[in-house]
Amino acid sequence: MLFTTDTPQAPDTTDTRCGVRREVFAGALAMAPFVVGYAPFALIVGSILGESTHTGPGLAATWLLYGGSVHLAVLRLFEEGAGLAAIVLTGLLVNLRLLLYSATLAPLWRDQRPGFLAVAGALLVEPSWSLAQARHERPGSARDRRVHYLAAALTLWVCWSGLVLVGMLAGARLSNVPSVDLAVPICLLAVVTPSLRQRPGAAAAASGAAVAVVARGLPAGTSVLLAVGAGLVAAHLADRGTS
Repeated sequence: MLFTTDTPQAPDTTDTRCGVRREVFAGALAMAPFVVGYAPFALIVGSILGESTHTGPGLAATWLLYGGSVHLAVLRLFEEGAGLAAIVLTGLLVNLRLLLYSATLAPLWRDQRPGFLAVAGALLVEPSWSLAQARHERPGSARDRRVHYLAAALTLWVCWSGLVLVGMLAGARLSNVPSVDLAVPICLLAVVTPSLRQRPGAAAAASGAAVAVVARGLPAGTSVLLAVGAGLVAAHLADRGTS
């Protein structure tokens, strides 16, 4: 009687490593246009921070708040000597839109790990939210989507932080550039232009812009919140109309 012993084979991890590298590269590449679009905004935030009398808290806000609009709003209140309650409330109002983004991603990330969800939430802003939705529409495993999102979101986080620091070092030299007032609208337009090709994106942009103009005299953060809400409602109605 013959006995054969099969030697256990180690799992082949080549495909796994290749898949991870592919998603890392794809995520970073997908975020690159957003980095270019946000670069002027980050530099301006940094230049304003460099001239601020609250450089320490302002620099910490780059990572703690992680958003140009809320960063500028909070920094302005610091400079005006506003109370802590008003500053915190303003930060919450401006970043309240992130709860809406989280709610739309929650069903897509139902099978993801808790650790990933915690990190993903900290890195969630408009571009990472957009890319997460786009990646979910393509074939792939939960791991593929997780790696893709982290690569994209970390790319923006690192580049944004670095550009804010560059703007901070440039200081007044950057803020004195004649075209600085046009830089933020232009860079934000570059970011949202791709979505304008679709009816929901165009409806959201038009509605949000109109509400922002009408509500511009309201307390800090309120106009942003109302504009975001109007944009989401308009996008939803437009999407239902085309489906």
